[in-house]
Amino acid sequence: MDAEQDSRLGYREYVLDISLGTPGIASRIQNWAVSEEYSGSDHQHITFNVDETPALKTQHGPEERRWNARKLDLEALLAALSRSWPTLKLHPTPKTGRETEKLVLTTMKAIAASCDASMPQLRNRGFLTSAYWWTAEIATLRKRCHELRRQATRAAKRTPDQAVYSSEYKKAKKDLNRAIKTSKASLWKEICNDLDKDIWGKAYQIVVKKLGRASPVAPKPPAIMDDIVAELFPKHPLREKRHYARKGETKLFTAKELQDAAKTLKAGKAPGPDGIPTSLLDIPLPKQVQLTGFADDIAATIVADSAEEAELLVRSTIDTVEDWLEQHRLKLAKQKTEMVVLTRQKWFPKPFKVDIGETTLTSTRALRYLGVMIDDKLSFREHLESACIRASKTVSSLSRILTNTIGPRTKKRRVLLEVVHSILLYGAEIWADILKQKTYRRKMAAVQRRGALRVTCAYRTVSEAAVLVIAGAPPIDLLAFERAKLYNAKINGDNSNEARARLKKETLREWQNRWTSGETGRWTERLIPDISGWLSRKHGETDFYLTQLLTGHGQFNAYLFKMSLHQSPTCKYCPDKIDDAEHTFFECDRWKDYRSSTEEIIGARLSPAGLVTYMLKQEDNWSAVAAYAQRLLKRKNR
Repeated sequence: MDAEQDSRLGYREYVLDISLGTPGIASRIQNWAVSEEYSGSDHQHITFNVDETPALKTQHGPEERRWNARKLDLEALLAALSRSWPTLKLHPTPKTGRETEKLVLTTMKAIAASCDASMPQLRNRGFLTSAYWWTAEIATLRKRCHELRRQATRAAKRTPDQAVYSSEYKKAKKDLNRAIKTSKASLWKEICNDLDKDIWGKAYQIVVKKLGRASPVAPKPPAIMDDIVAELFPKHPLREKRHYARKGETKLFTAKELQDAAKTLKAGKAPGPDGIPTSLLDIPLPKQVQLTGFADDIAATIVADSAEEAELLVRSTIDTVEDWLEQHRLKLAKQKTEMVVLTRQKWFPKPFKVDIGETTLTSTRALRYLGVMIDDKLSFREHLESACIRASKTVSSLSRILTNTIGPRTKKRRVLLEVVHSILLYGAEIWADILKQKTYRRKMAAVQRRGALRVTCAYRTVSEAAVLVIAGAPPIDLLAFERAKLYNAKINGDNSNEARARLKKETLREWQNRWTSGETGRWTERLIPDISGWLSRKHGETDFYLTQLLTGHGQFNAYLFKMSLHQSPTCKYCPDKIDDAEHTFFECDRWKDYRSSTEEIIGARLSPAGLVTYMLKQEDNWSAVAAYAQRLLKRKNR
């Protein structure tokens, strides 16, 4: 909506000129103005330009109403507007921008009430996007299927034609389902393979359900937005830049880049400022109360010796904060306020309740603050369980695009594993010590192992120790301990690169000790005894076939027999030998020619002790061994 005060020649009153439009067209209106040219009537012309560039789609907020204009009752609309006109007529003439915005809002409320009285509202269904497998052929088949279904339904009353229409509908439905399955299979494989080009592309967006997410709601009027920004983002002295300036001029971002960045913002969420107004944290409060805040999340820590004192302090703190917010034109959401009691005293009432006006604040076992679940015993058990559940769902989603035979290369898969690590390790600086208990370590390690299986294209029976080494991912508890140590070093003033390198070496040393003295993954340990050399390689990626060689889990009769998938563990070509990875790749005469050609390339005899050493020497050796494993296993699986 655009509005302007217009004083007409020959009139003693101001006339409010208004143009109404949908949110989509309103955002494309430019240079809106009331024309000064003579119109020959008591109305002036309104001129404006419409931008041809489609505007960003915005999500309709919960308070935004829309009406069905097709069912408009014009007489009811005019009557409702006539009833609201006397009130608007008595409104004082605005003299400032803020008063003009207030008049516009009052007018819009009157218009909205008139629309409610004259036509029904539309339900907000959001914006629908086509599925990745949708094609023109499927659209035609679907339309034909719906037509035949309607004919079959109507023919149910006419017995002679019912069978004919029913058979045609069933055939059309089968054709539609067949077309959808074919399209899904071909396009899904294609977009999974495209992950090498864009790791955060359509496949990733589909599995994490971010494809077609609506953009944030349309902004509020400029005057109101200026007030909100001034309160939430106060001016502060310029900070010293701690990064090195890049050489040359920095390119300005394009309009397309700005639109793409805007689409990533979540509706109703702040983009994460560096701080909150310091004046809120400085308001006078009892010495037992301490405020902590970030963005629009405020936490109050209250220390009390009795339940009565705690109740008084909670009530006075909330009243004080609420008064401060009202003075700055903000509002406290009491219905979202949570409380947790940290005490070991059995006499303290649980649940603890405090009446604040019409709202009753009741303590809970745990609450979430800045993404961390804080429970009443500070054990962080609820946080770890919640993190494991969310990370497990992420792994399940990513498993669709990280299959053993299709999808991106190992380096890109490793990046996606970091998505799981970021969920598991959020806030690890404060709760890492809980992983010293085997119960919690096993829960998180199980989720990490599933992610590592997708990185290495390994069978799900591979042990945690072996798959983490092949994937190059340290155990989750060691990563958490490293973060906690680094945080403590920062607190003590040691935030140097040397400290980071020292802590990484400690993590690698502990990981190596576990790997050497472990009980699982012994075949992999024979091939990769030194983790440091494996991690520091500059070439080589694993795949489905090479991983079978490195783990011993795959197309080997000994493994299949153990999984009850084969009748005997012996080799098909060497009946007196156990068919495991060592026999297949290093001993079996059936594959002697394959083995000889590989040995010629690397210039040495293949053996478990020296295989990885030769692979790490140069990229050609790695490629030769990988091709050897792939060629042999494909032939063996026939």
